[in-house]
Amino acid sequence: MASFGIRAVEGLSLDWISKNLYFTENTGFVGVIRLKSPHFQDVRRLITDLGNPRAIVVNPYVGYA
Repeated sequence: MASFGIRAVEGLSLDWISKNLYFTENTGFVGVIRLKSPHFQDVRRLITDLGNPRAIVVNPYVGYA
């Protein structure tokens, strides 16, 4: 994970329907890892410049609007 700039994960939340793992990182961003990708290489930063996010919750039943 260090190659993706991830150092210290604070919170995790699994969307079991879409197979995505969302996480908060203590350097100030929310990211996602697509669990369907080979070797979990599809890592993206979704929200940046948050300060120090500590937790995350997802509701897979709501989905995208």
